[in-house]
Amino acid sequence: VPPVPVQQRIVQILRKADEIYRKRRKAWETLEAIRRSLFIEVFGDPGSNPKGWRIAPLSELLDPAIERVNPSKAFPDRKFTYIEIGSVENFRIVEVKHLLGAEAPSRARQVVRTGDVLYSMTRPNLRNIAVVTEEHDGAICTTGFAVLRPKNPDDSAFIFEIVKSDYF
Repeated sequence: VPPVPVQQRIVQILRKADEIYRKRRKAWETLEAIRRSLFIEVFGDPGSNPKGWRIAPLSELLDPAIERVNPSKAFPDRKFTYIEIGSVENFRIVEVKHLLGAEAPSRARQVVRTGDVLYSMTRPNLRNIAVVTEEHDGAICTTGFAVLRPKNPDDSAFIFEIVKSDYF
């Protein structure tokens, strides 16, 4: 057990780290509130549609062809980037795994591209939703995600905001 002064210093550092974490979380919540507000200002409330936008199924904006692959058979000796549901936090891909194809989980099947919107179908209340960035282009994600690939790449941000909305 460290001496009391060292213990007290550790407690101070941990309290400071906790304070920084709380402030960062609050800033993130504020940013999300601003983003939602701007979306409503530009497009209106999706539930009441006050601006009279044409209503259509989301599928009209999406490309249904998502490439599927079995890494353990396709490239057992090569590493690949794997995005699992736990890789998504605060609407971003924050932590991926790099695995050999032979180590691929059975749900690692969907090839993702820049601009794809990943929507967790497993416990959707956790809101594990993210847009695939260039950094993760070509990665493979779990089948626990619905991969929403816009037909028009310019629609990616709109689709992302729609699926994040309370209405969706």
